[in-house]
Amino acid sequence: MNDYNWKDAFPEPTQEFHKRVCVTLNNLEKERFKMKKTKFIAIAAAAVMVIGAAAFASSEAIRVISGGSSVFPTYTSLPSSEQLEKKIGITPKIVQGFSNGYVFESAFEVKNRIEDIVEGKGAIAVIGEDGKKQQFKSLSVRYVSGDNKITVDSSPDEFDIEKKSEEAENYNGVSIGYTAYTNKFVPGDYQQTEQDIKDEAEGKYVFSYGTDDIEIHEIQGVTWTQDGIKYHINAMDSPLGERELINMAKELIDF
Repeated sequence: MNDYNWKDAFPEPTQEFHKRVCVTLNNLEKERFKMKKTKFIAIAAAAVMVIGAAAFASSEAIRVISGGSSVFPTYTSLPSSEQLEKKIGITPKIVQGFSNGYVFESAFEVKNRIEDIVEGKGAIAVIGEDGKKQQFKSLSVRYVSGDNKITVDSSPDEFDIEKKSEEAENYNGVSIGYTAYTNKFVPGDYQQTEQDIKDEAEGKYVFSYGTDDIEIHEIQGVTWTQDGIKYHINAMDSPLGERELINMAKELIDF
């Protein structure tokens, strides 16, 4: 499994600001969103996570995309392009199943917004050039194979603020990126220990906030952009490897 150098992804915040961000994220989750209870989907689309942030806008602010959805699927059968355009505003590619046996189970509409978390002020909505809050909808599709699950998330590329993944392969002119890391999920008010700080600095764990208990999971993902839509295949504690995930991306690109 390839390692992604998250240590160099963002400028180093102070420990005090780190704690403030954690508290703010926890409040966002509790007060402003009804988060999914299914852990896998939460990781893919609904949890508010530090790793989903762009680089620090300044020494006192961090930009995040936060999103949430109903605990009930928006679709339990494959939606049509017309349904997606009306409900989500985009028409991402969706397949009934992949050649490796993963098949469609359900799909969720996710409501997202872009915010700056500012020390001493909390979360502040990012305003676009049109004078409106930066909000958008995305789609999270769950595929299953036995007890194993993956999600394929799709969203308008114009709202992408994440650090670009290192290219693993260029397929027919489409750049496919791959990331893999160990994620330590902790409650929103969790206080990092000295060992946690050391582990994070050394790249052993990426910390994410908002779970009820401490959980450690192996996360993999492949990303690409096609026709103005960003796609992200997410796999947690999965038997799939880099090559298999890239091949799944190719199937969607060719669909």
